[in-house]
Amino acid sequence: MGKLSILIISAILILGCGQSKSNNEVTLPNDSGIQVVDSISRMVKLSSPPETLKASALPDSITVKITNNTNDTITTGLHYSIERFEADRWKDVSPKGIVIPDLGWRIVPNGSETFTKKLYKDRIHYTAGKYRILKDYIKSDYQKTRENFNVSAEFIIEE
Repeated sequence: MGKLSILIISAILILGCGQSKSNNEVTLPNDSGIQVVDSISRMVKLSSPPETLKASALPDSITVKITNNTNDTITTGLHYSIERFEADRWKDVSPKGIVIPDLGWRIVPNGSETFTKKLYKDRIHYTAGKYRILKDYIKSDYQKTRENFNVSAEFIIEE
């Protein structure tokens, strides 16, 4: 009877120890045939609808949404920059001397926050091309790593 109990308990422990995947992890085969976890859906994302704007009807501001698809709480603020894609690289076109309050938002895993960002039409000469709003954020281990991360949302301006 004792050996049977130990066998049953061992079987339950072995079967119960299997790690289940979270709903937003996908296992993909790689070239070596080994299964790897797809981390594309496990990142911080910045989005800004609409993706295409007319230069003649450019709004004063644009709404961006930062979504935290990681397992870590992140912190972001109101600061942002505007960049234009020129000559195969991103160039900062944000007006100099703009003061942005230093407020922080903590975004929990799978959480999001929406911000309204001014486009400074009176100080930036927008022409047809590709632009992006660039925001930075830090992870909860910032005190140890001192790492800053950037996330961006692209949009196109047409004539």
